[in-house]
Amino acid sequence: MERHNFKLDLVIALLNEHNINIHKLIATYEDKEMINKVLGFTVEPMTEEDHKELSEKLQGNEHHKDFRNDLEFARNLIIGWLLEDFVYFHLKKQGLDIQRTGNDSGRKLLKGHLASGEPDLLVKQNGYKLWVEVIANFPTKNYDSFWEEEGYFDLRDYKLKNLKMKSKTDRTIVLGINVKQQKYFTMQITEALEGRPFSPEEKFGNKNTIKIDFPGGKPTLNPTDKLAYTIKNVLRNRVYKPLQVGYELEGVITQYFEVVRGFCIATVNTDKDLLHVNMKVTTDEAQLYYVYYQEAENNHTVNIPVDHVMNDYDFGFQFSFEDKGRLIYWEGATLKHHILYNLKQKKVWEQWLDRETKSILKLPMKYVPGVKVINLSEDFQKIM
Repeated sequence: MERHNFKLDLVIALLNEHNINIHKLIATYEDKEMINKVLGFTVEPMTEEDHKELSEKLQGNEHHKDFRNDLEFARNLIIGWLLEDFVYFHLKKQGLDIQRTGNDSGRKLLKGHLASGEPDLLVKQNGYKLWVEVIANFPTKNYDSFWEEEGYFDLRDYKLKNLKMKSKTDRTIVLGINVKQQKYFTMQITEALEGRPFSPEEKFGNKNTIKIDFPGGKPTLNPTDKLAYTIKNVLRNRVYKPLQVGYELEGVITQYFEVVRGFCIATVNTDKDLLHVNMKVTTDEAQLYYVYYQEAENNHTVNIPVDHVMNDYDFGFQFSFEDKGRLIYWEGATLKHHILYNLKQKKVWEQWLDRETKSILKLPMKYVPGVKVINLSEDFQKIM
């Protein structure tokens, strides 16, 4: 009960922050009377008859209950609904066309055989559909969420398979809410996305789950008041322009920021005092990034100039027209440290030095510190 109250308090704080009253919200639910009893919002505690009624409502959910009894399972289910409805009402207030999906969209406690595998929400804009699967996490002993502690999130049963099926025709994402921090991450689901093989997960009663690793080992979290911006960005109509002859690489990097990432302005850097900076990128949130980019024959190696031990860029990019589906990037500050440590001090990178010039490190991609890969869409690749 103590853990339940702790989680519920965090959910209420999130709802209050966005002017959503939990009691008014529950009043819209089909099973509002039982839900208020389950959450402890009634004057009198649940009676034996109430517990019996709850068990009857939840018949056939044994697989989903894991180690939980009926009351614990119902509380977790309702907390999930409250978080889905936070997303639903928050986006609706921002003018988005959104609807709840699945057999439980009316918020009625259902028998197991009536549960559906549909994603939680459907958003429509500009003729496009976006399916949204909402997941949530709460603090562990040492971290504000399990995701930050372990570096992955779980999807149960055949959820990933179902989401990938949706992604064949419509845009599809997982939206994860870090409830304590009131922040979120999104991960686009594509047919190419792979997780770890099914394995038991203790927090799901040792049921098999697929674990999806976060790029870089941790989620990129944004404040929940930016959520509508993210959803609108995902649903944007992306229009790519043909590459200009002689400026092909610049065109790829520019359109990555302005079209793929979206809501950015990329300009050529003319400030000669900035070391190894090709481009400046300004976001609509007034953030300014300095960018370096280079072309390569392939992406098996990343050719790092040794003089990048001194650089002023935030992110470095490498692209190969022989490997159009991938854009590789790393952080400039991290690279500076590793050139100094692994090459200048410890000499362990000397084996990767170009033998003729001694000025280029030909690092196998797996050895580039903090390297990340961006998968580029087929539509983007068509302009190359």
